[in-house]
Formats: sequence, C-alpha cells, structure tokens
Amino acid sequence: MPTSSSLAARVTAQLIDALHNGVRPWVQPWNSATALGLPLRANNIPYRGFNIIALWAAAQQHGFTPRHWFSFKQAQALGAHVRRGERGTPIIFYIDGRAADDDTTTPAESSPKSRAILRSYIVFNRAQIDGLPDAFDAPPPSPTSRQDTPLAARLDPPFARVPVVTTHGGARACYNPQTDTINLPPRHSFISDALYFSTRLHELAHATGHPTRLARDAFVNSSPRTTAAYAREELVAELTSAFLGAELNLPVDHLEEHASYLDHWLAILDRDPGALLAAAGHAQRAADFLRPFLFAANTVVETAPPSPTSGVRRDSMNACA
Repeated sequence: MPTSSSLAARVTAQLIDALHNGVRPWVQPWNSATALGLPLRANNIPYRGFNIIALWAAAQQHGFTPRHWFSFKQAQALGAHVRRGERGTPIIFYIDGRAADDDTTTPAESSPKSRAILRSYIVFNRAQIDGLPDAFDAPPPSPTSRQDTPLAARLDPPFARVPVVTTHGGARACYNPQTDTINLPPRHSFISDALYFSTRLHELAHATGHPTRLARDAFVNSSPRTTAAYAREELVAELTSAFLGAELNLPVDHLEEHASYLDHWLAILDRDPGALLAAAGHAQRAADFLRPFLFAANTVVETAPPSPTSGVRRDSMNACA
C-alpha cells in the first residue's frame, strides 16, 4: 500500500508529465460530455481535495469516463467484481486512530482532525468493474432547475452573495488584497457568461486567502512576493475554480500567462512533490468557504460549457494595484 508521500509523488509525477505536454488534468473533465463533474464515491458523495486531482489524472491517463469509483470491498458488497488484471488507483483519506476498516470509514480528505491518521487505499473506476447495479450507469442526478433560465439569471444572485466587492472596468481581471476587492473587465468584454463567471470564480478563490478569511499568506510565502509565490497562489486559485467549476459546470479559464505559469508550477513541483498535496488542501478549504454562498437553497448551477477561451487578460494576485 503506498504511503501518502509516495502517492503525492506519484500523482505529482503524472501532473508534471501532463504539464510538460501543456495539459492540465483538471481541465480534462470538460472535454467529454460523459465525464463532467467531480469524481464520486459509491454513495454518490464527491471526493475532495487531492483525491479529485488524483482521480481526474487517472481518468485522463486511462480514458475512463464514468465518475464513480469503488474499493474492492465496495464492489463486492454490491454483487460486482473488479475484472482480472485491472489496476486500481490509490487515494488518501483521514481516519480516526480507532477506525479499523478502510472501506467503511468516511474519508475527510481536506480537514483532518487532531487525532486523525493519514492513510491510503485503492479504488477502481466503474469502467473496470463488472456486475454493478444499473443505477451506476445512469447519469448523476441533476439539480432541480429550470433549464431554460439564462445563465446570468441563475448565477448572478449566488455570486452576489459572496462578501467580496467586485467592480467592473478596464481590461484586467485581478484581485487586490490591499483593498480586498476584485476588478473585472465589463461583462460585454467576455465572449460568454460562462467565461465571465469562471473568471470571477478564479478571482474569488484568490480573495479567500485574505487575512479576514483563510489567511493563506503564509502558504504563498509572499513576503517578499516572488514569482514562485504568485505561481503557488495561482495553482491554488485554479484548483479552487476547477473544484467548484465542476459543480457549477463552468470551464476552467485559460490564463494569458499560461506557459509562464506552467513553467513555474513545474519548477515548484519538481522541488517539492508535497506542494501539490498542500495546494489541493488549500484549494479545498477555499472551495468550502465559497460553497455556502454559491450553493444556497434553490441555487441552480447546471449549464452547458462553452469554448474555454475568453480573450480577457487575467492577472495574478494583487495585480490590480
């Protein structure tokens, strides 16, 4: 059984290989109509944090399109079996030190308690398993909604509930931590409402790092602020928007400085395989902070994704100054 550190190194190596080819695994779920959304456990609860990246990377590598993943025991309990010769994907989870059964303990990947122990176990994609109930072949249930409602009408209210001032003007999208404000270009500058909301989501992810919220400054090591610090923060913001975007069915917007950030991410990950685990944890906490505002009762979140190119310049954290 791989340790959490070896699993982090393994997934980081997969990510490094993908980045060298200009591919971000967290963008892959929007490339196939059958692979939208977060990976799901057997009980339909989404995975969290680092495990999302690990399972997205595995799905991309092996061409899996189903969203559900099962442990060997979970498949057996459902009267199914993993096909001979299939290789599983290791994931991590936290358990109380008194827990004894990896398959029945509920993972809490992003928020370990003081007595929790980090463990690893193996899961298999639904595509690797025979005999599962037909329910796992059906698309996951969609939020109850009026599908004919325009995207802006559905998402403007929940985004407005997030307590961060957002202004519009100019040609730059950025978050300014000194004033704790987001600035976006005028909405008509975006080629679609979906790209507008995905860009706004990315900047909201930056805003969660403010000292009055999650106080993420220590993670980005921003005193003095360096290019590497910006790149770490951009990785957190991009993962946050990918996690929430998978629930909102919004695209991950492409950065103007895409190639530059890839180079910096590669340098960071080459030096420290644990950086991805840390970034995913910060991203999950940021997503958890934003979720109550974005997913309040009666919020409608599902829509078809557009082309992933906005043509709007987005700058890194505090570039508004």
